Amino acid sequence: MIEEQVKIHDKFSVEIKLGFIARKKQEISDFAVNTWMFIPNSLDINRVTYEKPDFYRDLKSNIRLITPVYLLRDIAIREKEPFALVEKSFEDLASQPSRTHVSEYEYHIRMFVSIVKSALREDINHILNNGINEDIEYLVDSYVSNTG
Repeated sequence: MIEEQVKIHDKFSVEIKLGFIARKKQEISDFAVNTWMFIPNSLDINRVTYEKPDFYRDLKSNIRLITPVYLLRDIAIREKEPFALVEKSFEDLASQPSRTHVSEYEYHIRMFVSIVKSALREDINHILNNGINEDIEYLVDSYVSNTG
């Protein structure tokens, strides 16, 4: 299911939010988005004033992905996502260099970094919000072993 929301973000931009709810039974879920925009001539935005590379550069810089949630201890296990997806995309790129494989690899690297960042943040917040002193030592030791 795809959910969408369009709103004016500020004086110069429109925010389009798309939410894709994946089916849990599917191993891999993906979708494509085709977007058409009507821009009135009175705005004087055309191929001469706003070239195609500029448009795609600006569009890509504003894409946000919602980071899937993984426990820090599960991230580096080779058989589990997301590490397995990075590894597979690297192997695909190494065996058959192409723009598609480069793009897939870049996507999985970015997602992996986002997942690690979120997992680190969640672990740190869990430690900081724990009120039981005996647990804090265990949680810190666990955090260090999961990041080392």
